[in-house]
Amino acid sequence: MVLAAAYSHELPRYGLEVGLTNYATAYCTGLLLARRVLKMLEMEDEYQGNVEATGEDYSVESTESRRPFRTRWLC
Repeated sequence: MVLAAAYSHELPRYGLEVGLTNYATAYCTGLLLARRVLKMLEMEDEYQGNVEATGEDYSVESTESRRPFRTRWLC
């Protein structure tokens, strides 16, 4: 079952205009997909992510209420 999809050609809407075929873009596309699914499942408030860019390592910790979703990559 497919819940959502995201494509790199959507990223210019969010300010990323160039380099739409590199590894950084793949990461950004994955983040876009994750935020989209969280919003669809009404979990976006529980998993905010890092709201301030400090350059330090950041790890999302699970909350008590709901478990985060998982994805499976088919290559």
